[in-house]
Amino acid sequence: MPELDVGSRPSRFMTVVSVGVVIAGLYIARDVLVPVAVALLLTFLLAPLVHRLEHLRVPRIPAVLLSVFFSFAVLGGIGWLISDQATELAVKIGSYQSDIERKIQTFHRSLGSGAIGKASEAINQMATAVATSQPADNSGGSWWLNRGTPQNPVTVQIAGAPDGSSTFKILGDALLFVTPMGQTVIVVVFVIFMLIQREDIRDRVIRLIGHGRLTVTTRALDDASTRISRYLLAQGGINAAFGFLAGTGLYFIGVPNAPLWGLLCALLRFIPYLGVWIGAIFPIILSMVVPNGYYAARPFLTIGLFVFLEILASNVAEPLLFSSSTGVSPLAILVAAVFWTWLWGGVGLLLSTPLTVLIAVAGKYVPQLEFLDVLLGDQPVLSPPERYYQRLLADDPEEAEDLLEEFAKDRTPVELYSQIILPALQMMERAHRRGVLNEQERSFIAQIMRDQADALYGPTVSKPAEGQSPPIVPRDCAVRIVCIPAQSSADEVAGLMLANLLNHQGYSASSVSADTLASERIDSISATDAHVAVISSMPPNALAHARYLCKRIQTRFPEMRVVVGMWNAEGNLDRLRKRLSNDPRVQLVSQLDEALTAIHQAVQPLLMRSEDNSSPAAPSDPSPQTASSS
Repeated sequence: MPELDVGSRPSRFMTVVSVGVVIAGLYIARDVLVPVAVALLLTFLLAPLVHRLEHLRVPRIPAVLLSVFFSFAVLGGIGWLISDQATELAVKIGSYQSDIERKIQTFHRSLGSGAIGKASEAINQMATAVATSQPADNSGGSWWLNRGTPQNPVTVQIAGAPDGSSTFKILGDALLFVTPMGQTVIVVVFVIFMLIQREDIRDRVIRLIGHGRLTVTTRALDDASTRISRYLLAQGGINAAFGFLAGTGLYFIGVPNAPLWGLLCALLRFIPYLGVWIGAIFPIILSMVVPNGYYAARPFLTIGLFVFLEILASNVAEPLLFSSSTGVSPLAILVAAVFWTWLWGGVGLLLSTPLTVLIAVAGKYVPQLEFLDVLLGDQPVLSPPERYYQRLLADDPEEAEDLLEEFAKDRTPVELYSQIILPALQMMERAHRRGVLNEQERSFIAQIMRDQADALYGPTVSKPAEGQSPPIVPRDCAVRIVCIPAQSSADEVAGLMLANLLNHQGYSASSVSADTLASERIDSISATDAHVAVISSMPPNALAHARYLCKRIQTRFPEMRVVVGMWNAEGNLDRLRKRLSNDPRVQLVSQLDEALTAIHQAVQPLLMRSEDNSSPAAPSDPSPQTASSS
């Protein structure tokens, strides 16, 4: 029975409790925290402008006041324009009333003639029949069926009118936390003081949460401010251009109050993914009821305009301006939008992305909150070899092959074999040793790795892959190398990869199957007239089998050059080499590139002798052996 990890349970429980307490506090204190969050967001947005003014020799306080006045003047102008356009639309909408009613009636008639209309009519008739069959009294459980019956009027009397102090309290609460004007004043004051004392606030935050971890906390704050400032500036510029183009396009299409819809779309586009379509609903509806102009084509032109602008913004402008992402995955942004909307309403929806960025940064730098970075981050949480091995465990060789092809785009063959497949082989061997992976699963995964490694750079691939070094020996060189697995199928796959690399470098290399006996593997040396023997062994069960084969090879072939590859071996390699053999003709390596170098050095005398005699180095069978894999 495995031991229980008792020590980790209290910490996980306390983490869950802490998260629950924080969420409850955010909900209860939302009237106070929402203005603070908005002010913090504006502080991130205005800090670069204040910093630029200070570089121009403007003192701190005037620079802050100028920045705040300019920003709120712009926001006030936008608000005034929206209000003016909305008032004008309210006056115009009356002239469209008859047309709207006519279209609604037409829609109802078309709906009623279909199956949905007939079903709706049948349900209404059944409900009317049930309601009329009940007695018209209020007794028993049938009171709800007669809820439309007029009842005696109820006299409402206000008892306990509030005194003067209660009235002033209610007015004060309304001015401070309810009315938009009061919240705006609070936000302005917070922004001014945060910008003036931003260094002092930063130092206090570092002292409060980063005592003893000054470097990590400073990097976290810089990372958060950089991400949020970049996001707000870039997204604000894209949204402004989107709103301008949308308003201009709607004006020429003939949709009433086009500036209003352009501004509305620019603001709503801060809502992730859905905001632009929420803003597009209103102009699309108006385009259907405005009678003059392009009457029939106007709705299609309006929809096409928004589709074109959104594709342009999402696929061209945003990738171009966002040099790097906010660090939050798209799914996390959607979930965060729902969460913050539930917590803080519409303001939470607008603030969802910046607040989620702050949380993701905290998860990146605080070890106790690492789960937040895993849940919210946009970076892969599994390393490339772990992703590859996981797809093999999930019995999905097609996706595993796609991953290999993706990794091969920016890696040489040696790097792909060494950085992806060898670590995956080691994971497989460790899982098998722990009893997590049975022999059948191990053989199946090893076979897939063998096939995929051979398909990428095997002997049938005549042209070297992009990024691969050219042959270092002549193609007609008869220097033969045999790769012998120490024991397992993982050893065989590693040996096959090394043989493929050697063949593309001009050698004549072959690999032996792990299903053969140890004596048959040693016989393969004489069968191939090999000049160098490579023993391929994969930890953790590597040393014993490799040492056994090495001793037998040295006994039978005393002059044979032997290279032992203990792939990705950790620890003191000098100690491992001494335990392996004291013969100088035996070399120990742990990486494929080291094995290539060792083999090339070992065959240099043969190559020089071949050049002097102008003949192949092998005494017999001048045709080079092709690589084979059992």
